Amino acid sequence: MVKRLLILLLIILSTLLCLSGCDLVVTILTLSPFPGYLSQAVASVDLTGEIEQFIGAGGELWQNDIHVLKNDSTGREYVFLIIRRDPGGQRVYAFDTSLELITKGEIDFHSNLSLVDANDDFVVGDVRFYGDPLTSQAYYPNIGYNWDHYAFGVAGSNYLLNTTGSDISYIRFSNTWTSPSYPATPLGAPAEMRLQGIGYDPQVLDPHTSVPGNPVYLFLHGGEQDKDEGFLQIVWTPASHYSTTLLSPVFSNYPVQPRVDGVRGDSEVFYTRKGVVAQTRTRGRYYLLTLNGEIKKRFQISSEDEIPLDFDIDGDYYYVFDEGNFRLYKANTGF
Repeated sequence: MVKRLLILLLIILSTLLCLSGCDLVVTILTLSPFPGYLSQAVASVDLTGEIEQFIGAGGELWQNDIHVLKNDSTGREYVFLIIRRDPGGQRVYAFDTSLELITKGEIDFHSNLSLVDANDDFVVGDVRFYGDPLTSQAYYPNIGYNWDHYAFGVAGSNYLLNTTGSDISYIRFSNTWTSPSYPATPLGAPAEMRLQGIGYDPQVLDPHTSVPGNPVYLFLHGGEQDKDEGFLQIVWTPASHYSTTLLSPVFSNYPVQPRVDGVRGDSEVFYTRKGVVAQTRTRGRYYLLTLNGEIKKRFQISSEDEIPLDFDIDGDYYYVFDEGNFRLYKANTGF
């Protein structure tokens, strides 16, 4: 009797899965107390000793961020973990993609800057990582004030983008991180929009003939930061226009993709070559979108609202730092 009942339940579950597709699977995973990345993990490393040594025995307040950067000209790719003390400075750890710690650097202030710069160096948290084997140099570029980490380097210049108040703007630096352009150049986006991420891919040529050159994708969020009416829009801008001045407003001069509703405004949007990843308003659940704003799939990473993570540009893996056990994980996206 028990065996028949079990078989019947399995048949019912299978039928529901066939009828509902991925959404039911994602819903079931949402109810699980275990993070989705544990079942998808292919590697992890315990950083308890490293981090406790840096934040101190007193357990000062601390925060963290992850950035995955790839230099397409050399094929070298690294995972960078920023640990910042409050009060205090921050330490940036550099790992290879097998999660082997290579080197680290410290600065005495907080910065979340992250890019492969115009010199093909990795600049993360105002620490420069260069050479082979990878070497760190602190206080570089030391731009003098804190910008978001949305940045890219191309054609001998470095560009930093930020949302300040109701304005989204960018500044330009030379390849030596000198001679910044002041004041910052506004993008002319609607006042209620905030920059939630960018995508720059040196391998991609813009298919829109009216926008020549490599595209810089702007991921802009509108509406309340954590309300249901929040939405995402993707704007395609040409990298070549940043060296002079972007046509403003960008919403009138460049391709704007249809809005995607139900995207959280307090979570970063990620670019990968397999699609754009954005967190939905449901905790730990994400969209995989096309660059045209179409939903390709929904998937679950964690049962928490916000966790430190980043995706590699190829869209094959994502990296998560678990603050509870001080472990850094590498997980398969399944895209």
